[in-house]
Order: sequence, then structure tokens, then C-alpha cells
Amino acid sequence: KWELRDRKYKALPEDSEWRDPKYKPALVPTLMSDDEDEYDKSGRKTGRFVSRRPTWRSDLMQSFLDAIDAVRGVDPGHKYITRIRGPVKESAPLKANLLSNRARKWMVSATWLEESDNNTRYNNNSYISVSGVAWGDPEDPETLEEKAKTFKEEMRSIKNQKERLDDETGTRTSTKKSKKSSKMSQQKKSKKRARGDEDEEVEENAEEEQPVRQRLRQRHTEDNQLASDEEE
Repeated sequence: KWELRDRKYKALPEDSEWRDPKYKPALVPTLMSDDEDEYDKSGRKTGRFVSRRPTWRSDLMQSFLDAIDAVRGVDPGHKYITRIRGPVKESAPLKANLLSNRARKWMVSATWLEESDNNTRYNNNSYISVSGVAWGDPEDPETLEEKAKTFKEEMRSIKNQKERLDDETGTRTSTKKSKKSSKMSQQKKSKKRARGDEDEEVEENAEEEQPVRQRLRQRHTEDNQLASDEEE
């Protein structure tokens, strides 16, 4: 369906208003309505397709597609399945990451978009983009897409720089803490060794004092013995 319409678009008369490039974005597969098989009263397929206009589609876009469908003689040797128009089908434009697959504002029914639920859910750049300069907008959707892309890249770069700075700060803080801990450990070891040396020195002094005390006690004993002998 889309391929046939694309060929018919190229076959439009040179003076046709619909050849204006501003209409071309409407010719993408994601914006085409699905064809449904037609059934007779007994439930058998008739061999024809039923084409149903979606409720979200504007009259302008429908007129553009009707003008294309009216073109004849594009593939003379090719037999196409007949399509008939069926009742309007309740549906919404598809969400599209690529701008080329997204509906433009001029393609969407203003009445449909004004409905509260539709406006809240679909009136955003994920479903519907601006129409562009050719339609009176200050900027084309391609320009806005590029600006949004640049902004995201700048924000991502700022975030990455912040994360690197946080990592570097964390590393420096960790290193300082490690050095401080090592220094405190060394100080504790030095104090412990100093206390050990003092204990050893006290023990040595005590050992040196013991012989002196023994000699004094022995001399005192001898003096007492001598005095006792003299009295006798």
C-alpha cells in the first residue's frame, strides 16, 4: 500500500498542489492505515480489502492520500486488489523514535487532539512533531531534533565529568585516610616499643639493686654479731 502510493505520488501532475515537498512526510508505512479483508454475509472473503480511516487523521492528510489514490496507470501490467472505504477506525498515531516515522501536527485532526485523554497522552514529541517552517512554524522538526540531541549529549558529558571528579575525589580521600591510618599505626608501635624499653630498664635497675641490698643486710648482721661478742 505504501509502496504503491509512493509510486503514485511521483506520478502526480507537475502542476498538482500535492507535489509540494511539505506533504511528502505523510508517505511512510507507519502512518498508513491497515487494510482488512472484506467478508460477505456468509462470512467468506470477497477478495477485496477494506480501508478504514483512523480517527486521528486530519481532513488535509486524507485529501492528500485520496489525491494520490486517484492516480491511474502507474503499473499498467500489474493487477492490484480492489480497496473499498470502510467506517472510521478508532486509533491513535504510533509512537516513533525516528522523526521520519512520526506524525506531524498538520496530519492530526485538531478535534481529535483537543479531546482531554488524547491531548494528555499523545500531544508530545514522541507521537506528534511540529509541522515545520513550510507550515508556519518557527523551526523545522529536524532542527528541533538536532538541538535535543545536542542537549542530551552535553548533559551526558557533564554527568560523566562529575562522575570522574567524584571518583578522583574518593580516591584521594581514601589515600589520605590510608596514609593517616598507617602513620597512626607506626606511632602506636613506637610508643609500644618505648614502653617495652622502659620496662626492661626498670628490671635491669632492680637486678642491679638486689646485690647492694644483700651486702648491706649481710654487713648489718655482721655488725650485730660483733657487738654481741664484745658484750660477752
